[in-house]
Amino acid sequence: MCSSDLLETTWETPGVGSGWNEWVSLGGEDLVGSPFISVNSAGAGAAWALNSSGELETSWEPQPGWAWSSWVNLGGEKLTGHPFVYRNSEGMPAVWVINSSGDLETLWETPGGVDGWSEWANLGGGNLTGSPYISVNSSGLAAAFAIDGEGKLKTSWQSEGYTWSSWVSLGGEDLVGSPVVYRNSAGVPAVFAI
Repeated sequence: MCSSDLLETTWETPGVGSGWNEWVSLGGEDLVGSPFISVNSAGAGAAWALNSSGELETSWEPQPGWAWSSWVNLGGEKLTGHPFVYRNSEGMPAVWVINSSGDLETLWETPGGVDGWSEWANLGGGNLTGSPYISVNSSGLAAAFAIDGEGKLKTSWQSEGYTWSSWVSLGGEDLVGSPVVYRNSAGVPAVFAI
């Protein structure tokens, strides 16, 4: 992040050896931490970041290559770490963030929702730290991974009815930061953490 709390971007010019463009500000105000960049439901870019009040902000391209929107505050309360965005089973972006109480919170884009977004949902966890990582488990459903305050890896996963399991500890010792999940050649999730 730059010192004025704005999101900035540069991109490689198409073509071999063409170089990079000048930095461009995408705006924002009072943004903190690291942004998460993903593809929105229109197939264009979308940026997500927290502001200093612990709320989630977003900006997006209406179509690929168009000018980015003004920033929109999606709320949330005392969110910490960095947001993680995952496309849910309907192909809509879902945002995941840990709050200051150590619970995982999420909201998702809904075609028929108020302003196109669900209400925030708290999935518990109780003592999660850092930032979450969301992946697909071996059943093809979403699974959340995060490190707790005791340095152990915890997970919760979605069931067929869109409910979530209780959090389960997968152990580990003195883990810090945020986990990363990778699906190996057999399609099985493997989790990495420092």
